[in-house]
Amino acid sequence: MKYLVSYTTLLYIIISVNYASSYVNITGVYDEPTTSTKKYDIKHSLQLACNVTTDIKDITVRWEKEGKLISAIEALKNRIKISGVNGLYNLTIKGAEENDGGNYSCIAFSGGVELARANITAASRIYIRTPRNINVVEGEKLRIHCQVHGNPLPDISWFVERHLPDGTTQNETYYSSRDRVTLEEDDRHIVNSVFIINEVTMEDRGNYSCRGYLNITEAHDESYTMVRVKDKYAALWPFLGICAEVFVLCAIILIYEKKRNKTELEESDTDQSPDQKNTPDHGGKDSNLRHRQ
Repeated sequence: MKYLVSYTTLLYIIISVNYASSYVNITGVYDEPTTSTKKYDIKHSLQLACNVTTDIKDITVRWEKEGKLISAIEALKNRIKISGVNGLYNLTIKGAEENDGGNYSCIAFSGGVELARANITAASRIYIRTPRNINVVEGEKLRIHCQVHGNPLPDISWFVERHLPDGTTQNETYYSSRDRVTLEEDDRHIVNSVFIINEVTMEDRGNYSCRGYLNITEAHDESYTMVRVKDKYAALWPFLGICAEVFVLCAIILIYEKKRNKTELEESDTDQSPDQKNTPDHGGKDSNLRHRQ
């Protein structure tokens, strides 16, 4: 066992000496060199590459994600293609998904020994979506959910342009909860993705913008929501108007019926003639004359 350990150590020293007299240079292909980042669009192909220059003939290159061999990642099976020509080594992921973003490594080996590596951060395009319009009644709760997609996740902020009743506008930016505004996480634990005002006022009408910004790529996106605040008595006014119309109509009908009944009563009194009221009875005289004869 002692001799086996010594042999292994000696072999490692020999290999190290041989590599010391050689050179290996590996560089990643980046969109943002300062942050070692490669951008990609979701549902499109993600292409990563690294350049390897060396005088070692038996060099091999393999790819890892988050320290795990690419071929061993279940979610990437049947979607990856690895190639290498003239020192340019490529990793292609077909139909890239949001979860495909992350930290990748292009690693050069020889004789099972790692010689050099290049780290590449794959960052997807960010997508921000909010409802186009929201109607809320004065005094009720306003809640706007900002749907955020991207890997890594961007920082979320809100820009509000309020349309005040006097015709002026008021602009404010929210990076955290303050005053009447509360910013919360959603079900995916995305910070600041839910905008809440517990009791809206008429002054809260306006345009609300959810903004996403990814620092490592300087990518950004935003989505707008038009918030309309209705008067809390708005639904009552039509009802009161209908009630007023019904009241006026009933009053007109009542007055009309009262006048018509009065007119009919007066006409019935004047229809009886004086001759019908004072007609004498001549039947008695005629009968007396017949008896005398």
